[in-house]
Amino acid sequence: MTRPAAPSTTDALDTALDSAPDTALDTADRLEPVHRTIARHARRTPDAPALVEDGRTLTYRELDAAAARVAAELRRRGAGPGQVVAVLAPRGTDAVVGALGVLRAGAAYLPLDPAQPRERLAGILRTAAVELLVAADSAAALAPLPADRVLLLDACPAVDEPSAPAGPADLAYVVFTSGSTGEPKGVLVGHDSLANLCAWHRQAHGTGPADRFSAVFSPGFDGAVAELWPALTAGAQLHLAPASATLEPARLRDWLLEHRITVSLLPTPLAEALLALDWPADCALRVVHAAGDRLRARPAPELPFAFGNAYGPTENTVWSTEGPVTPDGEGLPDLGLPVAGALVRVLDEELREAPVGEPGELYLAGPGLARGYVNRPALTADRFVPDPTRPGARMYRTGDLASRRPDGRLDFLGRTDRQIKLRGFRIEPGEVEMAVRSHETVADAHVMLHQSAAGDRLVAYLVPTDLRRWTSPAELRAHVADRLPEYLRPGVYVALERMPLTVNGKVDVAALPEPPRTANRTAQGPLVAPRTALERAVAAAWCAVLCLAEDELGVHDEFFELGGYSLLAGQIVERLRAELGRPVPITLLFEHPTVAGLAARLAEQAGPAAVPGGWQHSEEARHPLSLLQEEVWFLAQLAPRSVAYSTQTTLRVRGPLDLDLLDRALTAQARRHSILRTSFVADEDGRPWQIVRDPVEVRAERLDLRELSAADQVHRVRELVAERAERPFDLGRPPLYRWTACRLAEQEYELILVEHHFVHDGWSYVVLTRELGELYDALRTGRAPQLPELDHQYADFARWQRSAATGPELAGQRSYWLERLAGAPQRIALPTDRPRPRHQTFHGGRLRFDLPPQVPSAVRELARRSAATPYMVMLAAFVLLLHRRTGERDLCVGSGFANRRKETEHLIGMFVNSVVLRNEVPAGASFRDLLAGARKTVVDAAANQEFPFVELVRALRPPRELSANPLFQVMFNFHDTPTEELTLAGAPVAVYEHENESAKTDLNIIVIPHGSRRVGTEDYLDDRMTVLWEYSADLFDRATVEAMAAEYVELLTAALADPDAPVA
Repeated sequence: MTRPAAPSTTDALDTALDSAPDTALDTADRLEPVHRTIARHARRTPDAPALVEDGRTLTYRELDAAAARVAAELRRRGAGPGQVVAVLAPRGTDAVVGALGVLRAGAAYLPLDPAQPRERLAGILRTAAVELLVAADSAAALAPLPADRVLLLDACPAVDEPSAPAGPADLAYVVFTSGSTGEPKGVLVGHDSLANLCAWHRQAHGTGPADRFSAVFSPGFDGAVAELWPALTAGAQLHLAPASATLEPARLRDWLLEHRITVSLLPTPLAEALLALDWPADCALRVVHAAGDRLRARPAPELPFAFGNAYGPTENTVWSTEGPVTPDGEGLPDLGLPVAGALVRVLDEELREAPVGEPGELYLAGPGLARGYVNRPALTADRFVPDPTRPGARMYRTGDLASRRPDGRLDFLGRTDRQIKLRGFRIEPGEVEMAVRSHETVADAHVMLHQSAAGDRLVAYLVPTDLRRWTSPAELRAHVADRLPEYLRPGVYVALERMPLTVNGKVDVAALPEPPRTANRTAQGPLVAPRTALERAVAAAWCAVLCLAEDELGVHDEFFELGGYSLLAGQIVERLRAELGRPVPITLLFEHPTVAGLAARLAEQAGPAAVPGGWQHSEEARHPLSLLQEEVWFLAQLAPRSVAYSTQTTLRVRGPLDLDLLDRALTAQARRHSILRTSFVADEDGRPWQIVRDPVEVRAERLDLRELSAADQVHRVRELVAERAERPFDLGRPPLYRWTACRLAEQEYELILVEHHFVHDGWSYVVLTRELGELYDALRTGRAPQLPELDHQYADFARWQRSAATGPELAGQRSYWLERLAGAPQRIALPTDRPRPRHQTFHGGRLRFDLPPQVPSAVRELARRSAATPYMVMLAAFVLLLHRRTGERDLCVGSGFANRRKETEHLIGMFVNSVVLRNEVPAGASFRDLLAGARKTVVDAAANQEFPFVELVRALRPPRELSANPLFQVMFNFHDTPTEELTLAGAPVAVYEHENESAKTDLNIIVIPHGSRRVGTEDYLDDRMTVLWEYSADLFDRATVEAMAAEYVELLTAALADPDAPVA
């Protein structure tokens, strides 16, 4: 039943205003609700255009009629003054009609953007106690209310009914903004405040029916209030910009010109971008207002329109101050002077006026002051405080710091709290932090704004609850996207081992690392595409290895700026070798680290040199061992029960897992890689051979641990890892790897993988896990796996290596090593806690820790500035530590190099080769000097990494002792093989490395730079650098190793702070 219309108390006011000229501005005009003003325009100029969108025009008569239909249906359903009705519609005609219809019904409208997460929309509706919702047909399915409480705009019947009697004191709208407690807060604004804003706008800017306003803001943002109602109450045209026009400044400029827009309110970043564009002198645009963020740009003198800087929070009806921005001003533009009758005060902590030029907090009052926050009385009392100069009046405490100039203009100085303004949106970090923390694997989070020349970004620093069950970047992004609208979502995530804290227990913002560079791109001018065939070949190799699209790489971009390091450099030169048909020394890439520079240097090289000999694939079952395997075989005969050459990891799977399907994937992988079904046996003469067996089914052992508590599960998994690691492999019985699947919960598993070094190295592990994910997903979905064809197998590499090691192909590398290591020390004089035993027992221990949060980013930054890699920086610090501990200046350190070429890129097996890094420490050297030396040493070693270490030992013939490794006794390794996000059918997988209480050398330092290993995730950085110190338990006590590790971190930190200070 339709509710009878109540007698109007404003009929006389309507009659008076209908006959008054538009220029008249009195109290009645300031207090008239906006829907009545718009209805008056509909009566006076019914055929004037009101809304223009995508070529469709709605006149004032049509707009008024459409709103009347919505109002009548809402009033039939019980809506009226004091109630809040939501409007769910994208920016466009439907959103305007819906809002105007709610106002005509006498209720207050609550604008909602359908692009926001459904969970957030539902929370807003609960907070505002919304009973009715008006929805555009396109958004109705997203409405988080029962269907009988949703009114479709196109379903309202035609009626002719007057507006409900909403007066100046009634509520006009509610807009929700980000909340510091983690929940958005709704601001209540009355009709009098909204009418006052519109009346001021008409008077101050002389707007009227001849004007054309633009609309670019989201309907859920208060900027839409300041462009929608001032336009329609002026009888002007409101042109609704298409979404595509708001994404690119140039397209927006063209749209503004095409539609002959005269007045435009824009988010500050978009307005700043428009200032940098060319504008015709005769454009219709006469004024542009920038709002929502701190303005940093000034217009050019020839700009053909006025440019203003607007300031004002939602709590004071959007607009509180404004000032013209001139080309010749000094410093950042100011906030201008109070507008729309606003009372703007700069007060100290005692609520006294701050002297001119002195900082204070901005307080706002006057006709634009909002009622408070919906259903948040405590917050309302905290922010809307009594005005000590006006009894009974209130003022809003903004949290913004400002100072007043002698002429009254205001300068913005910052915030008193953590609130952020980004791209025109007000963001409370606490709300974002709560969304991030709500993920079960996140223990702590800190959100802040990171500003750079490349653009401002919201950064979320987070700490995992348990490294063994860490989330994936994709899952975390999806989790946050389900809870926050786009503008509140962090642009980048940085994972930390722990949150740095000050002595007062607050987050130490200065110690937080730099986030990854925007899109991994440099800021060295415009991108220049490859211009020659050679540049295109080089660029293609870079893009493939660095995971960049062709249009993301310019010929002048630097390898190190793009996150490059030694291992990636090796992959690039291998791809170029295969593409160009000639060797490409890795040193060229380090000496010429741009596409243009490298291509030019390659073009200068004399004709093509000989390419390494081709490989021959053999289907025979018996093959010789590679020289790398032969060395391990020899050590295995000396200590057959040793587990030093076994490695163990666990993979925590959080999600559904079909173990039978996993077995099928493991079996398919063993069929694909013959090394996974190879045995190693000696013939009658004692010579070892590898024998490739026929494919058989591979099955993971199943264990159900669901009945154990969480703590007992952790303990039991550790026991299982130790038990399986301590059980030696029988080299004659494949497979030389074991899988165990432990079920922890209905949808959570811990997979234990133990492998022998004969079938494993760090690169192989990445290949294995990447392929396993693809095979599993392909079997689950019934499709063919998308994996590269394997033209060779590990046995082919073994035969090639044995032939090349004594032939001309590696003769140059052999000569390099013999010359480089001539006269090198055979032992390092590192003090030990006990004498060296007669035989190596391989008994060891391991110390594991993460570098302090601020160190990894500092390592990367020094490496970038030095055209080096993080590995080189940390190696130089380790050499410095050895120098301090031994007093020696000639130090040999071992390191495992990937030793991969194009032919072996997708193979599993033992390819890693030990190299000797001979480092000199000159007297009086600075750390930068040591870094330069380490850089050259590593680059040269990388260029000669294929010559087998066992052949080098035979050539140098050092004194052989069973108690120590030849040529080096300490190692420094960087596990930076690039990894991809690992999932099993969408279930995130977290990998964790375990120790087996063994040590192959006296000391082996292993650095795992988690961030460097990720590829294809520019918005996510696992900033942790985990450092493992494996040590011989025969030589060192754990306390000694802990002291060495602490000294290493101190030396590294000091060197990063002042790399030019003398250290030697």
